[in-house]
Amino acid sequence: MIDFVSEYIRFQWKSVRVNRRLRALVLAVATLLLSRYNAKLVITSIFRENDGIHGDWRACDIKISNFGSTEEIREAVEWINKTFIYDPARPRYKTAVYGDDKHLDHIHLQVLWGDDPVWMPSK
Repeated sequence: MIDFVSEYIRFQWKSVRVNRRLRALVLAVATLLLSRYNAKLVITSIFRENDGIHGDWRACDIKISNFGSTEEIREAVEWINKTFIYDPARPRYKTAVYGDDKHLDHIHLQVLWGDDPVWMPSK
């Protein structure tokens, strides 16, 4: 259900440093991708030193080549953002980011600080 672009990324995923909310999010997204698009979630990046949210172990990037079309990618990103609120106090920030200058070749998943794996879904 979840694959990794390299053994190094797999090793990072096993780290206790990975935020629990991020783990829960990735499992939910992997389930969506498999059930709706018959696509496996492939993590391409987790921790990057001196890189903000990646440096805090609260983000990962996933491959988009498993999708059949750009429409499917946008549909999945919309579902993620409707289902998981990044920060209710700052709605401009999204849980899934795709299509801007930095995120054309992958989907960026991110979670707010906190260790509770369950957070408020959208209304």
